Amino acid sequence: MGIWGRRVFAALFCVFLLRGTGLRAVETLPLKREKVPEVVRTNFDLAHPHAKRVRWGVWEGIYYARTGWGAGKVFSFFQSNGEWICTRWQVEEGQIPLRSYQFLQAEYPACTVVVCHYEEDRWNGRHYYVLLEEKGVADSRREICFDLTGEKVDFPQEGIRFGEIVN
Repeated sequence: MGIWGRRVFAALFCVFLLRGTGLRAVETLPLKREKVPEVVRTNFDLAHPHAKRVRWGVWEGIYYARTGWGAGKVFSFFQSNGEWICTRWQVEEGQIPLRSYQFLQAEYPACTVVVCHYEEDRWNGRHYYVLLEEKGVADSRREICFDLTGEKVDFPQEGIRFGEIVN
């Protein structure tokens, strides 16, 4: 199977996998750099001049760039006019503040952590983002944010949540 055959197979696999999780698979194949608005690419390059192996995608009209692999993933989100929305650094569960970790253990013992991010965004500044899922319960995902001291915070709805983009 050639490279395009593997990509199509992987894309179809992701669509079927995500269908059962309640997540929306909007852009399953990589978006070519040339299809990303120039102002978005320029602003990304200015913010991340040393980024390598950048993969682009689009989700509900929001462009995102993913760099890094495994636990070192970084996502940067931009509007089509190039305006920066947020940047997320994927972190391990043990890298969030101890106070946050203890809160999750006490308040959500039946949940598992799907993904943790350290975030910087234009609405809410710097914080940690955790996506939880209740074990064995479909459509049970919930998003929780913590400030840098580990205190749970509730952000107003004007911020854009990206729980659907976890890989």
